[in-house]
Amino acid sequence: MKIYSWGSGNLGQLGIGNTDDSVSTPTLVLPPNAKKEYEIVNDIVGGGCHSMMIIDNGDLYTFGSNDSGQLGINPIQQQQQQQQQQQQQQQQQQQQQQQQQYKTIPTILNYFKINSIKIKNCSGGWAHSLACDNNGNIYSWGSNSHGQCGIDTTCSLNSTLSTSNKTNNNNNNNNNNNNNNNNNNNNNNNNNNNNNNNSNNNGGVIKKRIVLKKKKVERKNINEPKLIEILFNNKIRIVSVSCGMRHSIALSSENDVYGWGCNKFGQLSNLIDGNTLKGNNNNNNNNNNNNNNNNNNNNNNNNNNNNIVGPMVQDSPKLINFKNEIKIIQISCGFQHTLLLDINFKNVLSFGQNKFGQLGNGNFIDQSNPYIIDISSFILPPTSSSPSSTSISKSLNEIKIKEIQCGWSNSCLLTNEDKLYICGRGEYGILGDNRDLSVDNSNSNQFKLLNSELFNENKIKNFSIGSEHILIQVYSNDINNNNNKNNNNNNNNNNNNNNNNNNNNNNNNNNNNNNNNNNNNNNNNNNNIYSFGWNEHYQLGLCEPIIIGKDGDNKSFPQILPSIKGNDKSLVKAGGGNSFFILP
Repeated sequence: MKIYSWGSGNLGQLGIGNTDDSVSTPTLVLPPNAKKEYEIVNDIVGGGCHSMMIIDNGDLYTFGSNDSGQLGINPIQQQQQQQQQQQQQQQQQQQQQQQQQYKTIPTILNYFKINSIKIKNCSGGWAHSLACDNNGNIYSWGSNSHGQCGIDTTCSLNSTLSTSNKTNNNNNNNNNNNNNNNNNNNNNNNNNNNNNNNSNNNGGVIKKRIVLKKKKVERKNINEPKLIEILFNNKIRIVSVSCGMRHSIALSSENDVYGWGCNKFGQLSNLIDGNTLKGNNNNNNNNNNNNNNNNNNNNNNNNNNNNIVGPMVQDSPKLINFKNEIKIIQISCGFQHTLLLDINFKNVLSFGQNKFGQLGNGNFIDQSNPYIIDISSFILPPTSSSPSSTSISKSLNEIKIKEIQCGWSNSCLLTNEDKLYICGRGEYGILGDNRDLSVDNSNSNQFKLLNSELFNENKIKNFSIGSEHILIQVYSNDINNNNNKNNNNNNNNNNNNNNNNNNNNNNNNNNNNNNNNNNNNNNNNNNNIYSFGWNEHYQLGLCEPIIIGKDGDNKSFPQILPSIKGNDKSLVKAGGGNSFFILP
């Protein structure tokens, strides 16, 4: 198995053994321990400037920035490893200082290895990390500045100030009363002078007073994985985790959602303390609501802003308590917003920051009240006169959302028809609508189909959204395109259509499949990889020549990657400003 990476690598997050700021050509990630190649890699995820990789045996490897402990490598252990690796004393001191901040090659997280903990999935925030093991336990480490690790590490700092006499106190009173009238200043100054004289006349006696400053709270970072005990103690089994910039979301085996960390924009929702839904009772009228968004937005501006009633920082996991007992099957965190998919694969719930329309709810207003978006509101545009409304209704019943993903300021939905819908920021071309980026930086506040002939002819097999760019792998062309669709049960919808006319064609296709069994490797190579969006660090992988001091050109139309192709088991994965490709 081979792993490729490209894009931003200034802190070692590409895992290619160096700290090159920009890499435009997919490059092999170096295996740890001088191995020739990797074992089976289940997943790779990227945080702000760090990366994590899960091996099939449950081992977790991390690499990239460790300035907040997000690699989970204890500094003492890290220094010991560095000392063993250094061969010369002069180089040892330099590399010790550097390696305390980053790792350029994937390094196993010994905490899990020593304790025989097998990791199932993981996620990276801006500077914190989460991992879920096979038993449903969550571990967290890294920056905990906003409680995003879910472990209370707060330390109250009460600083005191001692004054030599009451003069300082009188000055404070004067400052408080300065706005009352213009004469107060003169009177207060006279009083201060009198007090100073009195102090001198008292034989130098100094009256001390302790003044308590504003209480400060410091949250300490966590340098190695720690179990989130509150979930463990309550026997809550977690099956999936997702990190935002400074907030975290977890999905339980009971299809409940828990959140913690920063809630400044409502990214934990206003239900984090069990508050009931407000102003969202007409969930079944999403189509009408979308058509009247302009009117509703004017009426709900203040309500949406004021709905952020939960704590600004939540230090420990809390249940997001849906009043109508909504159950969730998938979760995804953006930079400062959250997306959830209901258990019926029909509705998306969005909340948090909405500056760029990333919530897909038809406005640009931050919202902590979870907004329910029905699939019918964006799969087909509303039509007043449809000749076959019954057939349209049936097709809608069959269409489901099979995957959700969030970028920093965008949201994506992939349907079981292998169609990708995107909303949010449009500045860097991430909407893929072939716009002229020199004149059009508009955003989209509703989910819109990625409309490209490339993906009409070749269906999307898998995709990944990074901070502001998207990677897509398509199925193979021609016969393999139909075969892969069969494997995904897409032909179930067509079993009863044109049976008589298509029997011969189907038989011919089956015969062709048998004849082509020996050519699978060649056919698999037709799985093309495409990219579009932000390309400052050459994360689109287009193999452009890198000019020092010049950013890569952003692309608003999907570009084919010239140097790599996939196969039936390959996966594309996007990090913050970098990209990965898993090729079995």
